[in-house]
Amino acid sequence: MSLITDKPQVEGNVFKARTVCAVVTSFFPDEEFPLRIKNLLDQAQCVVVVDDSGSVGEHHRLNQWFHGVEGVKVIHHPSNLGVAAALNTGIEKAAELGFGYALLLDDDSQLRAEFLTGLLAEFEKSYDPNRTIVGINFGKLSRKEDVASGDNFREVESLITAGCIVSINLHQTIGPFRTDFFIDYVDHDYCLRARAHGIRLVQYSALGLIQPIGQTQQTSLGELASVHSATRVYYFFRNSTTIVKEYYRKYPQFILWIIYQQLKTIAKILLFLHPKHSYIKAMFRGWLDSFSCSLGKMPDGRIY
Repeated sequence: MSLITDKPQVEGNVFKARTVCAVVTSFFPDEEFPLRIKNLLDQAQCVVVVDDSGSVGEHHRLNQWFHGVEGVKVIHHPSNLGVAAALNTGIEKAAELGFGYALLLDDDSQLRAEFLTGLLAEFEKSYDPNRTIVGINFGKLSRKEDVASGDNFREVESLITAGCIVSINLHQTIGPFRTDFFIDYVDHDYCLRARAHGIRLVQYSALGLIQPIGQTQQTSLGELASVHSATRVYYFFRNSTTIVKEYYRKYPQFILWIIYQQLKTIAKILLFLHPKHSYIKAMFRGWLDSFSCSLGKMPDGRIY
């Protein structure tokens, strides 16, 4: 079966769901992944899945799931290159296929049914899609009260990657996602560069995306959200500190938010996370590598 029956046509600034290609970065997704992709195809004409596992077994698993599925294109990275590289690969494929817009998603992202068309119809009434990036409000399944709350937009300083809709032309203006960050804060770096080009960032208020952020952990004080591995903590401190170094003059308010996030993470490490020595080592190594400009993928031999 062919990937798409017809290449999309975009007239002026008109934003239509069927001109949007969904770009999904994949790294060993769960068994519900094919269902999420199937549901996504009800709203987007094409889904590009970028497998960044670098695993032969994962390569075969994804091919078994999506071989012959019309509208799905699977691209495999030969090695684990990071989420930034996967996003760049997917957007390049969307552009090659003739799409004007890319909807960026993680492999665990779940888009609400029939959500995209309504969002885009509201968006084009107030904004120029060729000068604006829109993000979909995200949360957990338990936030049912937020599902239908409002249909307006608010301007924000940054957006997470999952749920962003970006014009291919805008992406070419901003430049690719920063591959030397590998993972963590690639979205914030991208958004700050977009703002430097005068591009607006807005978020749709209604909850449209079910998006887990890390794991949860039960503590004596209740549920602790956004729990990540020590390796991810390394990338968080290294990349967020690099953002602080590079943008503290231009975006001081956002830098204060980053410092607040670092302080929260330090408190989380000292009070709740184990093995504590691994997290503390990852934190200090992240700071050190940022100040020494040692970026890129963490060496495989270094384990926290």
